[in-house]
Amino acid sequence: MSTYTHAGVSRRNGNFKVRFSNRDSYVDALTKAGDTDIDMIPLREPMTKEEAIDYLIGIDFPNGNDEVMDALEDARVRRADRAATADKPRKPRKSRTVDPMGIRNQLARLDPEVRGALLEDLLAQHLANDFAAAAEDTETEADDAEESEESEEDVDTPTTHVLAELEDEEAPF
Repeated sequence: MSTYTHAGVSRRNGNFKVRFSNRDSYVDALTKAGDTDIDMIPLREPMTKEEAIDYLIGIDFPNGNDEVMDALEDARVRRADRAATADKPRKPRKSRTVDPMGIRNQLARLDPEVRGALLEDLLAQHLANDFAAAAEDTETEADDAEESEESEEDVDTPTTHVLAELEDEEAPF
């Protein structure tokens, strides 16, 4: 959690806002941004935003100014609301699975030359993935080859599935 060494208020667009900073020169930045009625003080020690707000209220920072007190109270409420919602479990993200039928439908709408080039790229990509996987598993495959006498026709890879689907399917292209 972030801590700050300076806290205070400034008026922007007619309303007071609570400000936090770790540097004295922040007042200059607020002035350049068009803020007025800037009142920043150094904190006695680095504090979180919640602690700084409580500290400012505790030392009577508003000094009778109701607008400043309202800004501090609003900031306190907003911070409490954020803390309450931060404890709630988040919704899980939707999985990013590929819809094969959606891809086929999109491919069917493409120009035949573009579609052919895409299919060639996909096939090359599958072959590259198969070769990369084969290179990683050379020791395992060598051990498996000694243990079983499978022929190459029985080997089942993603590329063979893609090719079989393309051959079997009566696509509109």
